[in-house]
Amino acid sequence: MTTGEILYLAFYWPPIGNPQSYRAWNLARGLAQRGWKVHLFASHTWTYRHRDFRPKVECPKNLFVHRIPSLSLPVPTRVRKWLTPPGEADAEWTWRGPVRDAVEKILVECKRPILFSSSYPYTSHMAALEVKRRNAVPWTSEFRDPWTRPFEGARGTGNERRMEEAVFRTADRIIVVSEEMKRALFGERMTWDEKCVVLPGGFDETEFTNLLPAELPGPPPRLLFSGTVYYSFLPALRTLASVWKETGGSLIFLGSERRPLRKTGILKRKGVFLLPRMSVERARGYEAASDYLLIVVPPKGQFVLTAKFASYLRHRKPIVLLSPRNGTLQRILDGGRYPHLLLPLEEPKAWGRLLERWLSRSQETVPEEFVRSFCWPEIVRRLENVFKGLQEGG
Repeated sequence: MTTGEILYLAFYWPPIGNPQSYRAWNLARGLAQRGWKVHLFASHTWTYRHRDFRPKVECPKNLFVHRIPSLSLPVPTRVRKWLTPPGEADAEWTWRGPVRDAVEKILVECKRPILFSSSYPYTSHMAALEVKRRNAVPWTSEFRDPWTRPFEGARGTGNERRMEEAVFRTADRIIVVSEEMKRALFGERMTWDEKCVVLPGGFDETEFTNLLPAELPGPPPRLLFSGTVYYSFLPALRTLASVWKETGGSLIFLGSERRPLRKTGILKRKGVFLLPRMSVERARGYEAASDYLLIVVPPKGQFVLTAKFASYLRHRKPIVLLSPRNGTLQRILDGGRYPHLLLPLEEPKAWGRLLERWLSRSQETVPEEFVRSFCWPEIVRRLENVFKGLQEGG
């Protein structure tokens, strides 16, 4: 007997291999494993180069994936956003009508249904808003990114604010990935704080348990950065390379693009290495072989808890954090007493002194309870409690 049925408007789903798809996969699979019947609605978008085919072999029997194509427009997405009519949320607005109709078709046969929409795209919320108004089904909306307030000073258009207000007012529960995200979304309008739940990104302990052995280049201590290097990171990384050189250790970039690093001359410096793109299993092995892991948080991106953060926690390694002071990750790491070094972007001249002092101290013990709170099973359990509360009328 199922606990209930969830109508999950995710938009992204494997084989697309981005963080939103990864989150949808873990939440949907976890809920299905806990006895829920999950109907997941995804689009036919196939434009991502990273692919993830796990659901083909691991999809639970009570997880049903419905591929809903958008209305056909003979223009690419980057052009379609300029054609977005007033009252529509974003460039994926042609998906709203088809997915709304698909959800309502299945809804009539559901027992104890819960509507669950996730953004980006915000079109998912607008489709769910219509379903909620027409069918009075309990609805939880999830925000992985801010809508009209992506960073301080941005406010969005009047249409966007009205859509955002309608979602906040109508949804029975609102899920965000961090406290900073909640403040970014609501601002001074904390009317909806009582129905807001914080559920961060997570990692799965059962994934990559048999890591491929890896030997990193260069002398220790080895600081590793995994993923994309954006041009906005380059000034901070150039300073870090100079500071880390004084330790006699190695700064290693894993799977990063060569062009931005080469443009700044970082790769010509002694002790700096670039490893090519590789399988996720092998990349996790290199992360596990490092001494420290590096996260860069640009000023305009500090609201979002990156998937990399949860992935790094899996290894229980000390973290070097290039971030503005009092950013999301700093607050979370401080609160959990997780071993880390903050190199504030506002004070690059102090990095050498801070790094020398930090490396000279004995490293703190990794708090296991804090790490476990970012495991997907724990996050799914908390999400399930939200849904059960809605079923009980709470």
